[in-house]
Amino acid sequence: MSKHSENPAFAGKKLFVLLMTCGLFICAANGDVIKDDFIVNDSIPPNQGESSVAMNNSGNFVIVWRDWRAGPTYGETFAQRYNSSGVPQGAEFSVTTDISTYMMPDIAMDNSGNFCIVWTSLTGIKAQRYLANGNPNGSVITVQGSTNSPRYPSIAMDADGDFCICWQQQEGGTPVRYDLYARRYNSSGNPQGSAFQVNTDGVGSNQYNSAIAIADDSRFCITWEDRRTVTADVYARIYNSSGNPAGDDFKINNTATQYTWPGPSVAMAGNGDFIITWTDNRTGTIHLMAQKYTSAGDTIHSNFKVGNDYEVWMVEGSRHVVACNASLIAFSWIDGRGGRDTYGKLVDWDYGGVGTEEYTDNINQVVGISVYPNPFRTSLVIKYGPSTNDYAERNKKVPTVRIYDVSGRLIKQFDHLTMRQSDQVIWDGRDNSGTKVQDGVYFIKMTNVVGQGFPEPGQVNLTKKVAVIR
Repeated sequence: MSKHSENPAFAGKKLFVLLMTCGLFICAANGDVIKDDFIVNDSIPPNQGESSVAMNNSGNFVIVWRDWRAGPTYGETFAQRYNSSGVPQGAEFSVTTDISTYMMPDIAMDNSGNFCIVWTSLTGIKAQRYLANGNPNGSVITVQGSTNSPRYPSIAMDADGDFCICWQQQEGGTPVRYDLYARRYNSSGNPQGSAFQVNTDGVGSNQYNSAIAIADDSRFCITWEDRRTVTADVYARIYNSSGNPAGDDFKINNTATQYTWPGPSVAMAGNGDFIITWTDNRTGTIHLMAQKYTSAGDTIHSNFKVGNDYEVWMVEGSRHVVACNASLIAFSWIDGRGGRDTYGKLVDWDYGGVGTEEYTDNINQVVGISVYPNPFRTSLVIKYGPSTNDYAERNKKVPTVRIYDVSGRLIKQFDHLTMRQSDQVIWDGRDNSGTKVQDGVYFIKMTNVVGQGFPEPGQVNLTKKVAVIR
């Protein structure tokens, strides 16, 4: 999942959620943490930022970022490769060949692990392809020269390595305005036609902060901040696998011009279904909103709120991010509930919560889980259940409790449980075969299907981390 969240970033068995700095934590597809947050860059001072990440189906990934180690005036582009366990593959390396002003790098990867990095330089939009082993694959590509001041590129790559890059650039007139352009390339880095304009509005408005996502068959969607009205909206346009538009651009937010900076993000599943996220102050507080679409561009439900009632913080150089596959959608954003932290959320395409950070605004008031003692030696009490027996009467589904190790392997499960206030199970520290587990960290996950009484039907998963110390 990159800053612009092209689909290959969420594939296979693992999900990588990018923090808003040069740090990362690694989760399994079920939301369990595989590796805690870790620093990426070797050079700490003075600053690193504007990071992006891409991953293939095997879980191998590459992180790219803007780096000011050469001084505050410049911003080089650096990258670091990792295997699926989060182990660095070689040293970090500089993508750019000279010291200049390089802004907002982005990255995309195919299923073989080959990747392409794109960035803004003083001489225009540039791109460099790499083989999976990190060696450059051909020379630097000039996507768009410096004429019209192109900037803020975004890239998406399909499973076979074909890719598309979009960006914003100045147009003539008074005052100067910005339009969005894109260009397609095949897996050999050869352009497939000329650059083309994305937005279809008339002269006089501005479009900014584009993001792009692509399906397995090369269909793609571009979304952006649009200023054709007095304030700002979110628009998008979808294209078929030949690069032809499937219609005009269309508005995403269903309220009157309540969109706020920074730009939207988009993710597309392999079948072409896609989701777009943006920040929105329609209620007077800034929230992270989302809208789902079928591959044909038909809406799935309406605009919905991703986070809770806390304000989403706007941090320059960072974005909220979204990624998806055919069954799950992952979100990450900077949240103001405890100062300024990075939060994540996993849901399925039917709105059901699958993650541990968020489900609905009142999830912890309805269904909860607690564990004690923690750490433990011989036995662990896993206490779960609703806040009221009235909820238990309305929800006739039975919960399950499952225990996983840090690799995501199922260790122990408790099925056919009751759902009443203060229900509990006791874990004796043994796996399903009766063998004592080793000392270490484990994850307790309670799953319960939600019926009436919730804003939306679906499945709730709540997770607790515990430690075994004997």
